[in-house]
Amino acid sequence: MVKLSHENFIKSRDYIFANGDEINRAWFRYLFEGNDTNEFLNVLQKYQHENGGFGGIYYEFDYQGPCLKATEIAVKYILNLKEKPPANHPLIQNMMKYILGLYIPEIGNWGEVVVPEVNDGAHCFWVEYSGEAVTPPKDDDERIMNYNANERAWLCGICCVLFRACA
Repeated sequence: MVKLSHENFIKSRDYIFANGDEINRAWFRYLFEGNDTNEFLNVLQKYQHENGGFGGIYYEFDYQGPCLKATEIAVKYILNLKEKPPANHPLIQNMMKYILGLYIPEIGNWGEVVVPEVNDGAHCFWVEYSGEAVTPPKDDDERIMNYNANERAWLCGICCVLFRACA
């Protein structure tokens, strides 16, 4: 494995601290300067909205409000922490309420992972809001046929993994 020289490491750090946002600086500090989970969670919590969803940490659209896509990024941070927060941590509790609150029992799945406001600003075409389809499927065959695993399966996985990792 090729490693950065100390000089290049310092240059990289300086670049992140000069050009990165607060969450990237906090992640750098977490990984390379002490692994303080609570310190990182305090920064991550600044990106959590009142409804429990996260915003402002997904860089493929301008929208800064909460949505499932940005919340996915928060979950990735949490799952990569060496010390997981407990399940009763307010950040985890509020996030899980948000994720589970967006589940649509009628279709047996979550809806769109982004909100309509994403389309109002600059965004990559693959994260464009395309409308909510909440018509219940006629049967399990239709449910399976319409299932979008790339965008929805992670939500179920997150619920399971977070409960296990943080329990």
